[in-house]
Amino acid sequence: MTYRVDAEDLLLVLGECTSARTKVQDVSILYSATARPESIVLDQRTFVTVPERAAALLDAIIRWEPLDMWNASLGWRAAGLIAQRSGGTLKISALEQMILTSDILDRRVSGVPEIAKRLAPFLRME
Repeated sequence: MTYRVDAEDLLLVLGECTSARTKVQDVSILYSATARPESIVLDQRTFVTVPERAAALLDAIIRWEPLDMWNASLGWRAAGLIAQRSGGTLKISALEQMILTSDILDRRVSGVPEIAKRLAPFLRME
């Protein structure tokens, strides 16, 4: 069973992965980011697998920057929540997170499918 991650969930975990001074710049961006993994077009889910859903949310938070700082930290926590709520875990080192975050920001990865491919080895489904 898969349970979605919504903007309220991210507001609740914000303190776990960001500074106490971090502010949400635009809550509608946060809402849009959490809607992305759940998107349906012509009755077809856009992102079907857990890696795709986690990648869609991670990419949205990192690129769209809903926070004034620490967007990557929130993005990684959100990707972990998607894995957790889908019955799995995301186990990725801080170094690997930094490398993929940099590749996303510098556009060395081209979209959700490529990010999902990079995330897949770090996802463990139970």
